[in-house]
Amino acid sequence: MTTNSKTYLFISLVILLSSLIVLIPKYNYSFVSYITPNSQVSFYTTSPLENVPTYLNQTNIGVGAIIECSGTIASQVAKTLDNIAGISFSFNGNKEDVNDFLDKVDAVVLKCENVDSQIKTYLAYSSKFRNNINIDGNFVNLQIAIVNDTITIGSPMILGEY
Repeated sequence: MTTNSKTYLFISLVILLSSLIVLIPKYNYSFVSYITPNSQVSFYTTSPLENVPTYLNQTNIGVGAIIECSGTIASQVAKTLDNIAGISFSFNGNKEDVNDFLDKVDAVVLKCENVDSQIKTYLAYSSKFRNNINIDGNFVNLQIAIVNDTITIGSPMILGEY
């Protein structure tokens, strides 16, 4: 192989790797694809936005920010955010909606708990999502809460209220 061929090959590999790095998502965008359009979405970031568009609501929380939007624009918003630590979305629904979601994402429920007569929570794991935390020796990347008729689903956990 000539020096020119090696140089061309090296430059081609650098360009290819650079392109892949740009295309690799910073967060688990596959989770965003399951957000329902009628939901309210919260992105938990490790740094606040400097210029917040009028269609977003940002709350600074000291070490980061909560960026809120509607489910209809969640996918576009996610692609503009750096340092996403977690995502949650809430919508009106019932236990059947939770079961449908768990089936869609092939999740394994690790724990189900009735916190009180109005709150039920689930901890689950889905191989479809790469972000996870370890709880009691189990990988968890989904938390679901049903409060009356409101369902909140978070990955890797619900980081705000439910």
